Order: sequence, then structure tokens, then C-alpha cells
Amino acid sequence: DHNVNETLSICDRAYLLIEGKIFKHGTAEELAEDEQVRRLYLGRNFELKRKDYLHEEAGRGQAFESARDKE
Repeated sequence: DHNVNETLSICDRAYLLIEGKIFKHGTAEELAEDEQVRRLYLGRNFELKRKDYLHEEAGRGQAFESARDKE
């Protein structure tokens, strides 16, 4: 993927391909910690930033409820 930061932040598992063959697979955390993956694909300074959609959705729902209550 061209935006590996975004992809790994939202996926449960990922597969990294090199020349059409599976190079590594695992959770985003496993891949981000793998030295070979960091060296060949992510870069040594890569930092995994997970998205927390459950809390984001809850926050949006609360904001909607609050706005609706003001009407």
C-alpha cells in the first residue's frame, strides 16, 4: 500500500509482498517490530499509530447527541 501508516493503523492483520510472494505476515504490531520489515519496507524510524475507531465513534455519537439536545 502507498500509505502504510494508514493501512497498518486500521488493519487486524497484514501481508507484505516482495516480487509477488509473501515476505511477512502478522498483526500490525508484529510487522512494525520486525527488524527485516523495518529495514526493507517501513524504515527504521517508522512508528505505528493505531486508530481507535470505537472511541472516535463514541465521541461522534456524543457530539451528535449534544447538538441535538441544543435544538
